[in-house]
Amino acid sequence: MEFYENIFWYTDPSGIVLSNAKLNEGWTESVSSFSDRTGLEGATTPYAALHLDREKEALWEKIRADEFPDRPTRLKALFLFVSRADAETAMQTWFRGQDRDFLAIQVPKTSNLHVGDSKHLDAAQSDWDSAARSYWAGHHTAEPFLEGVLYGKAFVHNWQSLQPRLRRGF
Repeated sequence: MEFYENIFWYTDPSGIVLSNAKLNEGWTESVSSFSDRTGLEGATTPYAALHLDREKEALWEKIRADEFPDRPTRLKALFLFVSRADAETAMQTWFRGQDRDFLAIQVPKTSNLHVGDSKHLDAAQSDWDSAARSYWAGHHTAEPFLEGVLYGKAFVHNWQSLQPRLRRGF
């Protein structure tokens, strides 16, 4: 199997991703991917269920579906960081005070992966259309903070030596 060269990083808030990898010999899968299966359509992620920017995400999704249909949806995606340093920055900003495990992730080329600059999501509402197009086109802001949006399977490095710490809440 062929993988993207980059090692990505995931910050596991509940232990579920590592738990799934343990059950599947290192492999895990985005909720967006397995929720396409019959009977699992209602599966969701904490981000999809609880985020506050529904209007923004709806617009991002419409632009993706209409203009960039080959890109994976952000809804129910597995969000990855392009470096350990970026994951650590997110822990200090986005996830301050949360207990998360760092997982090194390899993404096979058979999965659908988009790397976008999350800073586009900080645009003023009046600029959402152009910011969404820039995000999906892969354009970077002056000070990018890149995120991987994954639809499909991923492999957790060192899954055999890691122990899942199942936790409540996110």
